[in-house]
Formats: sequence, C-alpha cells, structure tokens
Amino acid sequence: MNAAVLFDMDGVLIDSEPVWQEVIEQILAGLGIALTPEMRAHTLGMGNDESMRYVLGLHPRVKADVTEVSRRINDTVLQRIAEGIGRISGATELVRELAGRDVPLALVSTSAPALMQAVIRAQRLKGIFRVVLSSEAVGPGKPDPAVYREAVRQLQADPSRSVAIEDTPNGARSAHGAGLRVISFTNDSAVIAKVRDVAWQVAGDFTVVRRLVFSTLGLS
Repeated sequence: MNAAVLFDMDGVLIDSEPVWQEVIEQILAGLGIALTPEMRAHTLGMGNDESMRYVLGLHPRVKADVTEVSRRINDTVLQRIAEGIGRISGATELVRELAGRDVPLALVSTSAPALMQAVIRAQRLKGIFRVVLSSEAVGPGKPDPAVYREAVRQLQADPSRSVAIEDTPNGARSAHGAGLRVISFTNDSAVIAKVRDVAWQVAGDFTVVRRLVFSTLGLS
C-alpha cells in the first residue's frame, strides 16, 4: 500500500481561518449571539452544521435553523474566497512538489465541497489531489476520524506510513484516530498543548513541514 500525504484545507492550504471567524461572528451577532472564546475553541476545525448546532444549542431561545445559518456562512465565505484569500507560504509549493514525485495526495476538509473546489481553482491545483473529500460526504465531521478513514481508503494508502497536516486540535484528533501520523501546523501554544497526545510532530512553517514529510516518505 502507498504512503500518502493528506492536507487539511482551512488554515493549512489557505489562510482562511480569520475569515471564517469574522463571518461566523457577524452572522451570529445578527442573531443576538456573541461568540465566546470557549465556543470558538470548542468548534475550531468542526464542520459548519456541527459547530452551529453546538452554538445554537447553547442558546435555545434563539429561533434559527441550523442548516440555514450554516448555508449563509458557507455562501459568505465562498464569496470571500472568490475575492481572494491569502496563500500560506510554502503550502501550494509542497503540494506541487509531492505531486511531481507521484505521491498520492488528498485534500480533506470539513468545508463544503463547493468551497473546496473554489480553493482548488483559486490555487490552480485542479487534478493535483487524487482525493478531494468533505466530511459532508461521510457524515460525522472532525474530530471523528470518519473523513480521514474514507480518504485513506480511497487513496488505497497505508495510514501508518502516511502523513496528515492539520492546524486544529479537532483535525489532529480526526487524523490520529484514522491511524495517520499527524503534523500539527501551528505556532499557537494553546493548540500545541491540546495536540500533544495525538500529534507526531509540530511545525510552525512549511519549511519544517516539508522536511518532516520528505523524511517520512524517504524522499531527498
């Protein structure tokens, strides 16, 4: 079985996490809900439906449909992606370099499929990933390992020889639960503390990520 590399999208391939947070805060504020640091920490890396179900569950007096709120968030972020969201230095370059060496690659996200395809178009990565998988296609989102297990299955990869790159604790737990080696892509000490039990390595930039990936896959 192949050794593969599986990339999270938001916060790994593109610097979209601040945009997600801004959009979510604005839409929740319109419903009279203030997004607290505790809510933000709990939902980081979750899919929209799950995170909104959690937040709205804490505010039963707010009469809002989870699916509709989630749709508004997705549509607004999709518009922002079309306008252009900043690239993370070294991320796209690593994807292209690994693809050039015929390493099986997957893009694994809790974002909606339309958002994932928008990012692929914006980053000019069409045809690069052998698997593009949203947790919406498998049911439970991160931290449940279902989405990574399915991506590994579709790649026909050996999880014990493969690497996942994740920036959130929920994402790291999802990949770890699927048996993958997890590189936690973060400089946030709070995140590092939360992923110590599941992360194989921590890397604050893609120079380090590249070195770790190449070492694991035996590339030079």
